[in-house]
Amino acid sequence: MRPDHPLARFRSITLAQMQPYPLALPEGDNTVRQLFDIACGERGIAFEPVLVSNQFETLTSFVLHGGGLSISGGVTVGDRLRRGELHAATIRERGMKSRAIELQTLAGRTLPESVRTFLSFVRDRLVDEPGIAA
Repeated sequence: MRPDHPLARFRSITLAQMQPYPLALPEGDNTVRQLFDIACGERGIAFEPVLVSNQFETLTSFVLHGGGLSISGGVTVGDRLRRGELHAATIRERGMKSRAIELQTLAGRTLPESVRTFLSFVRDRLVDEPGIAA
């Protein structure tokens, strides 16, 4: 959401709090959307999105210019959050934190310094992102 959105004063929100606002959603093959749909089904809440797109910039443009809400993983919006362009609130519903990102390497393999540096960078970034466990 935009930083001046009425819900931006909250760090976490419920589906019921989101319902009065226009919503842009990723398409159904997106894992965040799938978790959102499951949470809505468990709560018996239905949303009629005004926009559906798998293009992050399209969803972001809707939020920035239309003032509505959208959903995304923390990694996707991290830079825009840090720049203050967007505000993120965790959706406080069971199951919404069911995604995970893993960094894997072969056991016992000695990694080149450049790879170790890159993995360290990615690990540090993931720990700082909302809704992501590393």
